[in-house]
Amino acid sequence: MNKHSSATRLLLKDVILGTAFLYLVYFFLSFVPINLKVFHSIKLALKDFKFTDIYYSKLHKNEKQQPTGEIVLLNIGRANRAQIAHTIETVSSANPKVLGLDVYFASRNDEYADSLLKQAIFKAESITRVVHAGVLGQKGEQWVYQKSNDVFFTTKSPSYINLMQAESKPTIRYFEPFKKSEGQELESFSAAVVKAFDAEKYEELKKRHKKKEYIHYVGNQEKFNVLDYRMLDSTFDVRAAFENKIVLLGFLGDTLNMSYDIEDKFFTPLNDKYLGRSIPDMYGLVIHANIIEMMLREHYLNAPPYWLVGVLSLVFVILHVWAFVYFYVKKHIWFHLVAKILQLITAGLIVYISLYLHETWRIILDTNLFTLPVVLLVDVLYFYDGLVKFLHKKLGFTTYFMHGHH
Repeated sequence: MNKHSSATRLLLKDVILGTAFLYLVYFFLSFVPINLKVFHSIKLALKDFKFTDIYYSKLHKNEKQQPTGEIVLLNIGRANRAQIAHTIETVSSANPKVLGLDVYFASRNDEYADSLLKQAIFKAESITRVVHAGVLGQKGEQWVYQKSNDVFFTTKSPSYINLMQAESKPTIRYFEPFKKSEGQELESFSAAVVKAFDAEKYEELKKRHKKKEYIHYVGNQEKFNVLDYRMLDSTFDVRAAFENKIVLLGFLGDTLNMSYDIEDKFFTPLNDKYLGRSIPDMYGLVIHANIIEMMLREHYLNAPPYWLVGVLSLVFVILHVWAFVYFYVKKHIWFHLVAKILQLITAGLIVYISLYLHETWRIILDTNLFTLPVVLLVDVLYFYDGLVKFLHKKLGFTTYFMHGHH
């Protein structure tokens, strides 16, 4: 009985110390730069991969739910300013509820074309709600708002078209709805459009008090009503297309359906290749449309508190360490088989849970804290075994690992 109790205490001791050692190795590998090219590329690929990418890339494409139909995307390609001015006049004459301009005019151009553009925007503002956009640029540690030239935009509530996604994470999974710049709170372009279209939906966004919102994608541009400015000739029924709609003007390629035109195009979870991606899959204008759609439906994604994920993952990992240590010491002949089976079961279970939570409850779960320590566990256990046996020999350290023979 005493011998059994002693072995149990030693097992518990090594489970606790082994878990601490595992997390030490895990965080070391997470934060220490790896310069070897082969490891660096693998690290970046895994860092930018989430299991929910499978949901968007494969499963979500079969979803029957369609967008609200409130949003029309109008491609302006590489139109000049006179052509953009004519397009704005044509669209605003159909009385859309909101006209969003995802276009940044950095400086003045041709004086005549500029005057046409200014006049078209001024006229549109007298008919409908026009949302203009600037960009946020970083100056030191401060964000500085850079609006389009004053000759075009006189809005009192500037918005920014930046998605504010960290450069180290190329896949666009979230955006920042509000950002402070020089003491002023600015709205993102998408938030400003929703504010102009439906004040109640905008207030719901503000009540969430989220620094960043994960994007619940409904699909790429095939899910929306998409037109090209060259289609708006005298025979086109603009009122049927734009009346009471949200019309977003922006870039969708020189012409529509040019998949290899990657200007202002980004990686998203809908990419067919969710590992080793090479071609961006979604234009910025379509990302804004997805964000606006999410706000209008109030289909927000929520992440559980980080402390809760940390506690659950810690319990999860401790149970695996307990099982791995026991089989490593007492049933070593079966250790590798059991370890591989447990790792496969763990991976499948975590994938299933994360996809279920995402689809059913719209909950984003950080699976890395669950899966990566378990993936490292077998190799770390061999290091830990050598370490504690060395300490036992030199310092008399007591360990459960001395109870087995292998």
